[in-house]
Amino acid sequence: MTIPVLVIGADPELAALVRSTLEAKHGCRVAVAATSSEALAAARSAEYRLSIIDFDLPDRRESDLVRRLRSLQPNMLLMAMTSDPVVHFDDPLSVHATLPKPFYLPDLVGQVENLLSTIPLTPEEAASPAQTVPHRLGDAGEAARLAARGARDSGAYLVLLTHAGRRWVHAGPMPPTHVEQVVAKLRHYGIDTETPGAVARYLRLPGASDAFLLYCLTLADEYLLSVLYPSRVPFGSVRRQAGRLAEVFLQAPPPPAPAKPASAKTPSLEEEIVRLPSDWMPQVGGRRALPFAEQGPPAAAPAAAAHAAPPTAIPATPPAAIPGDWLPEGAPLPAVHSILNAEATAAPPASRPKGPQTSPLQRERQRISLVYVPRDPALALQGSLAATLVSWTKDICRANEFRPIDIHVRPDALCLTVELPLNTSPPSAAHRVRQELSRHIAETYPSQAAAAASGRFWTSRYLLMSGDPPTSQRITEFVRETRGTSPLRPPA
Repeated sequence: MTIPVLVIGADPELAALVRSTLEAKHGCRVAVAATSSEALAAARSAEYRLSIIDFDLPDRRESDLVRRLRSLQPNMLLMAMTSDPVVHFDDPLSVHATLPKPFYLPDLVGQVENLLSTIPLTPEEAASPAQTVPHRLGDAGEAARLAARGARDSGAYLVLLTHAGRRWVHAGPMPPTHVEQVVAKLRHYGIDTETPGAVARYLRLPGASDAFLLYCLTLADEYLLSVLYPSRVPFGSVRRQAGRLAEVFLQAPPPPAPAKPASAKTPSLEEEIVRLPSDWMPQVGGRRALPFAEQGPPAAAPAAAAHAAPPTAIPATPPAAIPGDWLPEGAPLPAVHSILNAEATAAPPASRPKGPQTSPLQRERQRISLVYVPRDPALALQGSLAATLVSWTKDICRANEFRPIDIHVRPDALCLTVELPLNTSPPSAAHRVRQELSRHIAETYPSQAAAAASGRFWTSRYLLMSGDPPTSQRITEFVRETRGTSPLRPPA
């Protein structure tokens, strides 16, 4: 069956999570509205059997929205998601089910199942089987590309997809040996596609200095998405990033490009010609018999022999190739001589370098770019503070085995590009640098000691990018966005 459901919510991540759950678990046809106006427009244009409303909408009171939806579609069931344990309306309106926020995903599934079981199905809904939603998980190459892009954009230490309890694809800076340990942990804790809802656990892997937060989601009933972040990353951020990744993986694949008619390629004459080396010289020695008659003055022949002897057939010309007697001009080079004339010999075993060796994991590094914004808009990073920040950043990088590539201080932001060891999580490194800078500021500048000691000298948001630093325009936009959400922003 395919039941139309309307999800109304201003949080796109939460709406996407509810949508993917309903499509995967119940085969519902889900429409999403971000505002009350969009929801009322959708209710006017199509019929829905169930509406799930997040009571945190910016443009209309919840009681007004419920009343309008009931007037447009009286038979539609209503379910409310609210952070208020007791929902009050000015008018005595009631909904069919209420789910408090934050909620456990199996509770949402259970509430929806109870509501759907009370809906009388139309003949079309009862006769139509639930359709499988197309996704990009079956193609390992496409799934690996999406996982790599998701790990790069989200800063996750690991993005892992498992299928039937085995590793399908993975991406991120985590070493492969640790990836297998995560897969073993999933089996040990019994986390698989049959586990209802999302699962979160804290892990500590052997040989790792940091603890990790593991967040798992089931996708398309067959695949398990697991993301791994350092334990310092807030749980809400991890859940939002996992929801975005799930939405990307569950997108329908693009339609295949039309096949072009195959045309047989006829090799051109130039492709068949073998060019002789420009420095070719025949070897000195006996002349070879040529496959064709030499040009010369015609010789007189007896008339009888001319009539009696049949013409000799010209032998077939051998295929074009580089002459076997070719030698380069001048003295033969040793390398050329060994390649053309000497027999192949086994290469001597490479000598093992002496002294302590570093593993490839220690030699390889990953480059990231960071932008920190001061929380106070009236504070400018100039003068002695700017020079001191550069010096402190270099000391912090050396103490943590980071390699500073570029440090640039703007009046409104600190921008730096560093190279990290491959086994260091980028979010963990960004958090460490920010905390160390705040500590130095609290110890050196008394006027900023209170804000720096409480970790509020910098804004909670920082820009983390993989690779080269962002452009000046991108930094300016990020500062504007961050200052727009800061509680200390100056009045307009």
